[in-house]
Order: sequence, then C-alpha cells, then structure tokens
Amino acid sequence: MREEQNIESPVIQYYADINDSGAIIGFYVNEIHGDNIPETALPITVEEWTLYSSNSKLYKFDGEVIRKKTPEEIEAEYIEPEPIPKTPEQLEIDALKKENRMLTAQNQALSDRADFIEDIIAEMAMVVYT
Repeated sequence: MREEQNIESPVIQYYADINDSGAIIGFYVNEIHGDNIPETALPITVEEWTLYSSNSKLYKFDGEVIRKKTPEEIEAEYIEPEPIPKTPEQLEIDALKKENRMLTAQNQALSDRADFIEDIIAEMAMVVYT
C-alpha cells in the first residue's frame, strides 16, 4: 500500500498597493512578486482582486477598507484634458469659413440695396409717368 503524502500547496495571496490619497496604484501576488511586495500593499481576496482590477479608479482605501468611490469623489478627480491644437489645415479652414460668412453677409447687403434701389426707381417711374 502506498502512503499518501500530505503536500500543502502554497497559499496564494493577492495585494492591492495604495498611495497616500487612498488610490489603488498596483496589484501584487505573493507567488509572483515574492519579497518585492511594497509594505503599503494591503492583502485582498482573489474576488476583491477581480473586482478592483477591472476598474481600480472606482475604488479607494478610506483608512479602514477599500470601498467604491462616491460620484462626487470621482467627479472631483476629473481633469479636463488639454485641447488638441489645430493643424495648419484646420486653421486655414476656419479662416475660410469666417471669410465665407463675411462675403455672404456682404452679398446679402448688396442684394438688399439693389432691391431697395429698384423699388425707388419703380416709384419714381410711377410718379413721372402718371
């Protein structure tokens, strides 16, 4: 008869590293990272790792537990991205659009003036020829 060996598999422990503001900044596994796990890292379960790693920006450590951030906390962290500078072609298009609007307005003003003069000539003709 064969004796069964009592071989224990190593316990896999997951960790979430936290910065000073409570944000999750990285994940570690003892089986992979060994002694290179930062002291600031907190032990978490595999289920928590699955949850937090799917979108770590939604969670924070509040001093006691890792919890989901409130909408206000998420909004407060939002930084408006810098606008992308326009290319020379885009700048030229903008200038041409502006010029086009001005020329359209000038054309409409000339058309309105021509209509006005035409109306005056018609009135004068009515006075002269009646």
